[in-house]
Order: sequence, then structure tokens, then C-alpha cells
Amino acid sequence: MENDRFTSGGGSARETMPQRLGTVLVIDDEPTVRAAAANMLSRFGYRTLEADGGEEGLRIFSEKQGEVDLVLLDLTMPGLGGEETFHRLRLISRQVRIVLMSGFDSRGAMERLGGGGQVAFIQKPFTLNELRNIISTAIPPNSGRRPPSRDLL
Repeated sequence: MENDRFTSGGGSARETMPQRLGTVLVIDDEPTVRAAAANMLSRFGYRTLEADGGEEGLRIFSEKQGEVDLVLLDLTMPGLGGEETFHRLRLISRQVRIVLMSGFDSRGAMERLGGGGQVAFIQKPFTLNELRNIISTAIPPNSGRRPPSRDLL
């Protein structure tokens, strides 16, 4: 497996080999959560890009926005937090699809961020099935990519 490393201020991000269904940028400051989410997404057939925080995620998204179909974004991160990262992602692309994730209640954030149907939420910790379901709804069938197969579970 080929891995490219992106670094920013001592941080790191990993890119896995391209696969069939599209590309998901995973932005989370917790390495174990980030790696677990990327591993699950890879099992579904997605290419993943990983960023260890908001600033690095914005840099990667700016460089690769034409390739990114979805951003999986942690709401609670040190430095540039999830909500500010969300707003800056939207400044780069109003059409970016974002799935917010948090171990805390999402109601307040979802009310503030709304997103006009381009935003969903998943509660951490999440299961393989929960992630597959949210990704399947976040990347619509008419995007030219098919949803993850249940056979992969």
C-alpha cells in the first residue's frame, strides 16, 4: 500500500491508495479515531485523506478539493476547532458535503451549522454499520458513485 505523508507544523496526515467509490477527508485530532475511521472507509472502498486538525484539513482540502467527495470532521479539536473548520471549508467550497462527528451532543452544533442539507452528524463512538449508513446518505447515488456494499461487513 502506498502512503503519502502530509505535514504541517509537526502534524501528519496519511493518504491511502485511490479506490472506487470516492475520496473522504477525515479530520480528527485523535490518531486512533482518525485511523479507525479511515480503516472503515477503506473497507467500504473509499480513498481516504487524513488530517490531524483543522488547519491541516483546510490545507489538504484546498489542495485536493476537486478530489474530495466528503469531509468527516470532528467538532471538538484543539487549535482550530470543528465549527471554525466547517465555516472555512464552506468558504473554499459551498458544495462540500460534511459529516460532523463528536462524542458530545450534536443538537446545538447542527442548529448552528445546518448546512442546507449538505451536513450530517454521527455520534462517536460509531460502528461500522453506522458509518456506512451515514456515508451512504451523505454521498447521494446520483454523484456517480455507488454506496458501500453491505457485503463488506
